Amino acid sequence: MSYQNIEEYFTQFPDDVETITIHCKTDHLPDLSRFYKLKKLKCCNNELTSLPQLPSTLIELCCFYNQITYLPPLPSTLEYLYCTKNQLTSLPLLPSTLKGLCCNNNQLTSLPPLPSVLKSLYCYRNQLACLPPLPSTLELLHCDSNKLTHLPPLPSTLELLYCDSNKLTHLPPLPSSLKTLVCNSNQFTRLPPLPSSLQLLNCAINQLTCLPLLPSALEIFYFNNNPILDYYIKPDRSLSMIDYMAKLRNQIEIINQFRELFHALKCKKQFIKWLWHIREPKIRNRYHPNNLMAMLEEKEDITLDELDELLEKW
Repeated sequence: MSYQNIEEYFTQFPDDVETITIHCKTDHLPDLSRFYKLKKLKCCNNELTSLPQLPSTLIELCCFYNQITYLPPLPSTLEYLYCTKNQLTSLPLLPSTLKGLCCNNNQLTSLPPLPSVLKSLYCYRNQLACLPPLPSTLELLHCDSNKLTHLPPLPSTLELLYCDSNKLTHLPPLPSSLKTLVCNSNQFTRLPPLPSSLQLLNCAINQLTCLPLLPSALEIFYFNNNPILDYYIKPDRSLSMIDYMAKLRNQIEIINQFRELFHALKCKKQFIKWLWHIREPKIRNRYHPNNLMAMLEEKEDITLDELDELLEKW
């Protein structure tokens, strides 16, 4: 920049400018109120610690790779907010128009309510212990490298889910639209049923002892570093990925069928045992000799045929 300072640099922009880009290692921005048509403000890779009041016409704000500790109120027209790699501990209220939010690599401990039209959320590498309810329009969620112990219900529109490197012990039901699931480095002992659309699955470094059936669309699969028994087929460099996946699917199906049969028999045995505990007292009471004596007392004279009939009823 040939200008002496940031104020002088801003004199080149007319009042009706729609896009401003600043990349000059400045530590502040001048007043923006005169830019009544400004739609895009790009001030990435500087040394900013704060931002001035934002124009009410702004649609896109890119301020990543700075040292910003807080954001000013966001205009109601904003559709995209990129504030990655700053020093943010919280976010302001998000406008209802927001479609894309990238707030990863900060120090956030929580997120504000998410707009109902949000399609992509990048919030990885923060200090989040939980997420707010996810909008029904969300297609992409990157929430890895946080402190999450659970996830909210997943929207039916979700296509990509990255939740690795958290403290998750289970996943909610997976939507049928999901194509990518990266959930490695958690504490899962099992996975939910996988949607038929899934193409990539990384569930390595967990506590999995079994695997669900693999969808036919699955092309990339990592499940190393789990306490899974050796009867699963291990990676074989002599096999093509297609042949390896085919053998693995077949092996998982056989194992799961055996597991279902085992648990069915086990449950049946437990059910019979439980049922006997209920019926045994009734059976013992019915066939107790006292019941026979009571029936005989009602008969003063009884023939052998009548006795046989009475014994049959008893």
